[in-house]
Amino acid sequence: MTAVSRNNFTLTKPSGTVDLSTYNSLVLYIHSKAAWPNAKSLSLFWKNGSTSSRGQRLRERPWNFGFNSSTTGTHLQVVIPLGSFATGTNAVIKLKVSVASGGSIGF
Repeated sequence: MTAVSRNNFTLTKPSGTVDLSTYNSLVLYIHSKAAWPNAKSLSLFWKNGSTSSRGQRLRERPWNFGFNSSTTGTHLQVVIPLGSFATGTNAVIKLKVSVASGGSIGF
C-alpha cells in the first residue's frame, strides 16, 4: 500500500497485470473511527499505470455494499462486485482509493 495525504491510498500489484473479469468481488475491511457526514465517500478506481484509468469510478458511501460508518471499534467487511467497475477484460495493476468531498475521514 502507498499512503498519500488525507487518507488516500493506492494498492499496486508488484509485477504483471490483473484481468478483473476472472474475479467476482473486491473485499475490503474498513475500520471507521467515527460516523461520516453524508457528503463523504470513498472514490475507487482501477488503473493500468500511473495515469490511465480503466472502467468506471465507483463511490463507496456509507450504507453501500454493507458499509455503515457509524459502526466503530471493529473492521467491517465491504464486498464490491467487480462488475460494478465495468473494466471488462482490460488489464489493471493499481487500485486507487481517495476520499471524495474533501477532507479526511480517519480510518
